[in-house]
Amino acid sequence: MTMAAPPGPGKPFLLTRRANNPGYNLQSPRAHNTFQLAPVKEFAFATHCGEIRDIIQATLDEALADSRPDLQQVLMDALGKIRTDLLQIQALFFPRHRIVVHGIIGGVVHNQPSLIYGSQCLGEHECGDDGVSVSVRSHDKFICVSVYGFYQS
Repeated sequence: MTMAAPPGPGKPFLLTRRANNPGYNLQSPRAHNTFQLAPVKEFAFATHCGEIRDIIQATLDEALADSRPDLQQVLMDALGKIRTDLLQIQALFFPRHRIVVHGIIGGVVHNQPSLIYGSQCLGEHECGDDGVSVSVRSHDKFICVSVYGFYQS
């Protein structure tokens, strides 16, 4: 019986979930196949874009009113709140969609944003794929957030 040598100089150590977590379950939870190419309309991301836009708008208005000088922390707190709210909605209304959240924050110089931001969602609208973008601006800073949902069959 041959024993594997422990990792050391000159011996690679593979970083895998199983190697780093002895309690890792090989049968990870996964959604069952529905054999549908597109979700039912009420479970599509595109159906709920209005509610998602309202959540993002409210969160960004709060972040814009935040007077902390560290803009990165303001953005991370806002994205964290958006993420938490979207995960709750996703579990109820569009559980088979992958969600992508992208945010940018910056300062306003001479009454013009110091960054131009554009984004586009490339997905299948028939599958309920869609995107929502919200931008807010005050006299000294601006925040732009885009959220995309992509159906995974």
